[in-house]
Amino acid sequence: MACDTLQLMVYGPGVADCSVTTGYPGVKIADVVKLDSPDYLFVYLEIADSALPGTVKLDFSLGKKTKTVDYRLLARDRNPRDYKGFDAGDVLYLIMPDRFADGDPSNNYLADRLKHPSAIDRGEQGARHGGDIKGMRDHLGYIDSLGVTAIWVNPVLENDQTGGSYHGYATTDYYAID
Repeated sequence: MACDTLQLMVYGPGVADCSVTTGYPGVKIADVVKLDSPDYLFVYLEIADSALPGTVKLDFSLGKKTKTVDYRLLARDRNPRDYKGFDAGDVLYLIMPDRFADGDPSNNYLADRLKHPSAIDRGEQGARHGGDIKGMRDHLGYIDSLGVTAIWVNPVLENDQTGGSYHGYATTDYYAID
């Protein structure tokens, strides 16, 4: 890898209180960062050039309890310099998921999950319209046919505002997909 540090976001009940270790050759825990939520933890791994592909065992410990989680370290098949970045030859397509395509109408009713659910009403400008990730996936062929080379998606995190919020920039829960 071009960068020797890898960030892993780990989720699990109470994981933020755990200590993390590994004995994998060429891999060391560079840092462990707790978040506001007790159920999330960032683990930064430093990967040496000498590290070989294989299964890195991460040991999470809390008191006398220990849980081992496997993380697969894969071999790179190409030199990082072979990859081309974004430039003026690219066409960027912005998607506001709620307004793009409703691929799964069964997830439109949010009253069981949100404090301030708003009805799906495609005729009301400020209401939710029901678009979702499945709708975006279902239309990738269409986007590709336009010559688009990169997609920018508005935030898809939970937006639970009074009066509704459909654009993604009113996040109320950074740990939940809306």
